[in-house]
Amino acid sequence: MAAAASVDVYTDDKGLRSCLQLANVQDAWRNAFVARHALETLEDFVYLVDQASWETSLKSLLDDVPELKDKRLVLARFKAAWQAGSTAIRAAQTA
Repeated sequence: MAAAASVDVYTDDKGLRSCLQLANVQDAWRNAFVARHALETLEDFVYLVDQASWETSLKSLLDDVPELKDKRLVLARFKAAWQAGSTAIRAAQTA
C-alpha cells in the first residue's frame, strides 16, 4: 500500500495523524474517534482493533462514537487508515 510509505512513524503520535489524513478522514471524525477511545499513537489505533476480525472490530469501535455510527464513508476511510497504519508499523518493525 503506497500510503503506508508516507506515514511517518517517528513523530510524537507515531504517525496517527498522518495516517488518518492520508485516508481522507475528516478532522471532525478523527477528533471524535480519538477522544472517545483516548488514542495517542498509531499503535493505539492499530492494536485497539482486534486483528483477527479487524473489519468487524473497527466498525464496532466507530459505532461507539454516535456521530460516526452507521456511516459507510466513515467506515471506508477508517479501514483505509487502519490498513495503512498496520502496514507502516510492520515496515518500521522490520527496518
